Amino acid sequence: MIKTAEINGILCRYYFTGKVYVSKDGTVAGMPNYRWGGYKQLSIIEDEGRKYIKVNKNKSVRLDLAVMRCFGPPMPVDSKRYMINHKDGDLLNCDVNNLEWAIHHYEHTAEDSIVLNCCGNRITAFKDGHIEKDGKTMTVYDSIYDPDVELKVCIDPHIAVSRPRSIYHEHINIDKIMEVAGYIQGDDMILSCPQILHIDNDWKNFSSDNLMWVEYDDERFKSYQLKKKEDKHKRNVELNPGQVLHPGM
Repeated sequence: MIKTAEINGILCRYYFTGKVYVSKDGTVAGMPNYRWGGYKQLSIIEDEGRKYIKVNKNKSVRLDLAVMRCFGPPMPVDSKRYMINHKDGDLLNCDVNNLEWAIHHYEHTAEDSIVLNCCGNRITAFKDGHIEKDGKTMTVYDSIYDPDVELKVCIDPHIAVSRPRSIYHEHINIDKIMEVAGYIQGDDMILSCPQILHIDNDWKNFSSDNLMWVEYDDERFKSYQLKKKEDKHKRNVELNPGQVLHPGM
């Protein structure tokens, strides 16, 4: 049985995964007010070009997904991967009549640069693999300090950004940025378990002509992962001179 609630005079349905109620047109969201009874309306915010239901300071729920799950048809169950398509092209219009399930195709671009919204920051990804913010090249980090082992640990290359009015840095993977920008060659839709291959086996070369979609069990990807593991171990040794490291590091 579908759970419903009336919030500010608008009929809403319960989105079980997000533990929230949402309206058919995507303009109202809420949850039970456990302290005073009834229901309290939740804020709908914009972040990185999409709308989210703000549940609390640590949790938000994607609005279009909540609306589609509550009011739209079920996602097709087959071997294909699906995404929510906004029919009018406006990702902020989350009315169920504007939403549909569409087969996911990766959109590759030949543009020299792409502007992205990254955690509330405007950044530019370039075809050669470097990232800029406010016209300056951003530093790419490949390590963090792990207090549990009291060592510096090599991780996948990333940039560090802070959301507006936050003092905490978030690590954003460069592979992911290049993926969102459209700089991975090929179409991941035809693959069952798509992975990003660095063709020259250099895990720090993010040039568009060096990145392509391959299957997880592709021998080229296996070789790349092995080389990457060896390089990371060497980097861990450099980061922690004089330390005895676990063979897995």
